Amino acid sequence: MILLIMITNDLDKKTALLAELVLSKASHTELLPLVTDILFAIRDGRLKVLINWHPLGFLQFKLGKLENETSVKLHIWDDILRLTQEPAWLIHRHEWDLQSHVLYGTVSNHTFNIGTFSDADISCRRHLYKVEFDGQYSKLIKTSEVTHFKLEETHCYSQGNKYEVLSDQYHSTTVEESSLASTLVVSTEKVVSSPFVLGELDGNDMYTYHRSIPDEQTWLSILNKFIRLAEL
Repeated sequence: MILLIMITNDLDKKTALLAELVLSKASHTELLPLVTDILFAIRDGRLKVLINWHPLGFLQFKLGKLENETSVKLHIWDDILRLTQEPAWLIHRHEWDLQSHVLYGTVSNHTFNIGTFSDADISCRRHLYKVEFDGQYSKLIKTSEVTHFKLEETHCYSQGNKYEVLSDQYHSTTVEESSLASTLVVSTEKVVSSPFVLGELDGNDMYTYHRSIPDEQTWLSILNKFIRLAEL
């Protein structure tokens, strides 16, 4: 089942404006009225969007995609319910550049150097897995490439902060398990052909994950909690 929908012209216009505001690094105060308008309309059933659980554990609201493949998404890490893929391999790179604006809570973005390091421990060796998509499913396919990783830096971002992740950066984003956080993410047109994930050396040749659709009661409960806590 796909919770979808037909994105309306009204939403298209608002998505385009949201993308413009995020990419221009507009202030939190400038973003908030439009975000509030869209989220209230989704909550009240006046706007319909695709909602699914992301393999990395957060609830994803796909607010729209523009003609140049720029897309706008709302991510919510709930403080109670998260559906994370197993195995939980968090270090990955995207096929596009992204700009993120923290709407509520605190998120930590960790960036990693990838390559061959003479002082690298065996625990820092990983297989590269290529990510392929098939509808509501994503597949991690093991490649022949083995690499090392090192943590480069970690930054914590709170409400109103912005950060960027480029397509050539391996990173992971974490939120404390007992905390709720939300980001507005704008990704631009594809820069590379496929995303990649760092997986264990003894991992299977392939993993398939269902990007499942939450029932209405679940996503409404999480969305309402976010709206209440963020005082929208």
